[in-house]
Amino acid sequence: MFTHLGCYEFQVSRKYDKRSYYTFTPKPLRSLTDSVLPMDEQMITLLLQAHRLLGIIEGMSRHMPDVDTYINMLMKKEAHLSCQIDGINAPFYDVLDSSSKKSKNAVHIYNCVTAMKYAQEKTVSNQLICEVQRIVLRDNDCNNIGKFSETQIFLKPYVSSNIQEYNPTAPEDLELALDDLEKFITADNNIDILIKSALIHYQFETIHPFEEGNGRVGRILAMLILMQNKVLSKPVISLSYDLFHDKAEYFDRLSSTQRNGNYAQWVKFFIRAIIVAADNSVKQIESFIAIRNKNIEGRNPFKSTY
Repeated sequence: MFTHLGCYEFQVSRKYDKRSYYTFTPKPLRSLTDSVLPMDEQMITLLLQAHRLLGIIEGMSRHMPDVDTYINMLMKKEAHLSCQIDGINAPFYDVLDSSSKKSKNAVHIYNCVTAMKYAQEKTVSNQLICEVQRIVLRDNDCNNIGKFSETQIFLKPYVSSNIQEYNPTAPEDLELALDDLEKFITADNNIDILIKSALIHYQFETIHPFEEGNGRVGRILAMLILMQNKVLSKPVISLSYDLFHDKAEYFDRLSSTQRNGNYAQWVKFFIRAIIVAADNSVKQIESFIAIRNKNIEGRNPFKSTY
């Protein structure tokens, strides 16, 4: 039995412990039309601003000295913030600690850094997404690591028959949903890549295909899309910077899109997050270069004091 609400098909014919529940399967991304994502003045302005900032960062990163040191630091900061969004907390100095003795949460954060380093030059596919999740969760005790879920996921500790309760896509529907996602990722569909990245992140989080780690993997996925499509050559922005500070709105925007199918409001929110992250990276790179130059000048024994 199928019924419709917002951008979903959800199915009533499911039972758990003698209770009925609904599972949400998002509409295929390839079925979206221009009317769903109108290129209004606000959307165009946001896209122009985001692309301008990303272009500036790309140029700066190509010419800045010691860029790998900066990127390594930024990836740790991104992983730290992404994990905090998922409720995994550790002091940042613990993440920076190079010793082998790290707290459990610091190890989880470091795993996200390792996953990004592993995946950043590979072609995005469902197989790569599974490999990323395996790295992100390699020190966790959960089952089925590196594989899509084979059992229904409930995000709340109880089973509700309330039609408004969100339960991720059912295991038997995952193959079709993920196949559509992969084809959308690889398709040459003339969609601006920032819009495409926003839609891919939304779709992945809505499908929620893993038993654990979906948030962290989904944010890595969004960055990989930007790099695969040559918007950035390296992970020189922290996408989670704004998403962490606007965590409540982040989840509310996802939920609102799930309920009413308003993709445009989600895409605009996501692009604003890219703008904030990109602007922050520009300032950080400028600060990084200024500090480095100051240190070099301080070590110069021939520097004039007059």
